[in-house]
Amino acid sequence: MLEEFEKIKPMQVNSNLIEYFDRNRKKWDAAYFGTGPVEGIPVYAQLHEYAMSRSSLSGKEFYRDGKELVRWEAKVAHELGLDIPDITFDCYNIEAEALGARVQFYKNKAPELVSTLLEDKRDLLQLSSPNPYKDGRMPFVLEIVDEYEDLFGHFPRLNVSAPFTLAANLRGVQQFLLDLLRDKAFVRELIDFVTEEVLVPYIEAIQKTRTSEGEIIAADAIASPPNLNLDLLEELALEPLLELKKRCGEEVIILNWWGESQVKEPDRLLELKYRAGSGAVIEGQDPDVAEVGPEIYSDFALSKDSSLILGMGTEVMMRGDPTSIKQRVKRYLQAGTRVEDRFLLYFTNFVGDTPLENIEAALKAVREYKG
Repeated sequence: MLEEFEKIKPMQVNSNLIEYFDRNRKKWDAAYFGTGPVEGIPVYAQLHEYAMSRSSLSGKEFYRDGKELVRWEAKVAHELGLDIPDITFDCYNIEAEALGARVQFYKNKAPELVSTLLEDKRDLLQLSSPNPYKDGRMPFVLEIVDEYEDLFGHFPRLNVSAPFTLAANLRGVQQFLLDLLRDKAFVRELIDFVTEEVLVPYIEAIQKTRTSEGEIIAADAIASPPNLNLDLLEELALEPLLELKKRCGEEVIILNWWGESQVKEPDRLLELKYRAGSGAVIEGQDPDVAEVGPEIYSDFALSKDSSLILGMGTEVMMRGDPTSIKQRVKRYLQAGTRVEDRFLLYFTNFVGDTPLENIEAALKAVREYKG
């Protein structure tokens, strides 16, 4: 059971926590990179909203103070018994905010964009590359890198926006998807702008700030089917990502396209995801994993000799009961452990009011799993 955290700032991190994550990070790395053997199944989660709800901080404080965010997410991950503090935040807002979009902060949930910058296509001409060391909350992200490396000696697998999703957020998602039908040349122009003028300098600043190597994960939820068919996904989401790889290195990857349940050729979508990744891992998330079955993902991972991540979704963790959650975890573990020492279980988002009994039931099922 999670303790009641004291309202102390800065939140303290003790040596036991650091030693715990150092030990378990080795297990996580062995499974993710396929360097095994691995004792047990590594488990991690996106939990920034859940951690904020248990902190002493307001939303504006939590999502603007990189040191406190890292410490609270690590504290909560440790108390839950997760294997790594996988540091996440409202990554889809950072670049847009640095360009001038407005962000609304809340008491009990992550911030949200509340304005678009491109009401008129001609507004693109007025945008200029932000300074990652000064503009918006880009410096907050660099502070996260510094704090995580200082505490844990690793790069925190940082999230940035992928080109397609950033372009969509600048234009407004609905309008951007209409632009795909009416003015594809503008869509490509906007994607090229955010790739070259926003994401390249931002990623380069992250790389200059850090002292250790690691993946930079370009988050691309809006590109996922059914928003894009697979041909457009390859053209407008994968190709810009490959350009980022050329400019910033192969460590820039996309993991989080979903939509296998929305397409006629799920294997082709998995192949595109494989190309967007590092070649070392494939990821599937709910609701797709539940709908098409986890076996399709383990079959693909085996065919590529890659590691496998299966993601339990927010909805089941929020609305399910402990018994049904245990059953789903067991099914995912049965499929995932077919890849032996190269399987990881991921919880895609613990929102602030996720029932603790559901989290405990899921993690207990992992600990008790015998294969």
